[in-house]
Amino acid sequence: MSEQPIISVIMSTYNEEEDFLRVAVESILNQTYRDFEFLIGVDNPNNASLIEILRSYADEDDRISIYINEENMGLAATLNKLIDIAKGRYIARMDADDKSEPTRLEKQLHFMEENNIDLTSCGVNVIDEQDNVIQKLEKLPATDAVIRKKMCINNCVPHPGWMVKRDLYIALGGYESTPYCEDYELLLKARLGDWKFGNLDEMLLSYRMTTVSISRSNLYKQYLSMKYCQEKYVLGRELEFDKYMDANFDETEEVKYNTAANNFTEGLAAVKTGKLFSGLVLLLKSFFGSRCYRDKLFKYVKQML
Repeated sequence: MSEQPIISVIMSTYNEEEDFLRVAVESILNQTYRDFEFLIGVDNPNNASLIEILRSYADEDDRISIYINEENMGLAATLNKLIDIAKGRYIARMDADDKSEPTRLEKQLHFMEENNIDLTSCGVNVIDEQDNVIQKLEKLPATDAVIRKKMCINNCVPHPGWMVKRDLYIALGGYESTPYCEDYELLLKARLGDWKFGNLDEMLLSYRMTTVSISRSNLYKQYLSMKYCQEKYVLGRELEFDKYMDANFDETEEVKYNTAANNFTEGLAAVKTGKLFSGLVLLLKSFFGSRCYRDKLFKYVKQML
């Protein structure tokens, strides 16, 4: 690694399973592009086994630096801490249970430099705990103009695959503390400026969706957070997050939404494995089970059109 690496890869860890963590770390270390630093933030200082694993990698590869939070700070704060430390001109996101394809950094860097892009992502395979592909996030909006239009409907620049110019992060002050939606909020803030967006039309990352992940248990709250961001940054309304959530949160709808989301994931998995009838039943239950999840599905389809 050079003293001034071109790319800084930032990753926050908490309680990931050892096998998934090793896959994630090694997928970065085995990149075809080599001039990067790998900054890893540990957001659970009490997870001794996870820290030991990371230190063993750091002992073998001087591109890795480990930063252990004194207490749990959350994803946004941990990422901001790593961004402040980063030396690279470009900052690539990585989650601690995902997997980057070997050419990810090389191809994203070339794409950004060739097209003068400030923030990009890529095609993403959504995988389960057994590495089965259950959904493909592909054929994403590609040009700056289309992305700017579509991101008002839904997040069309997948966060796990981000590569961003450090200047953008610094200019916008990093991630806000809005729960569940720090990536979408940053996108909408960037949209208000002259930053240029792009999506690389290649499947360069596998995003792991687990049944016990925090993001799965808070899907309804994440949906409301997205609505809050749209009203604040697209419609220009003066809003306070806590007041917005208090006014719009519905416990009954939360149960329906999370159930619909699980039915949708299980339905896709069933269809992928040839269980067409049971998969269709689950997908129909998903569609009709929650008005808010139905709204999210309509937004997803509208974004893809």
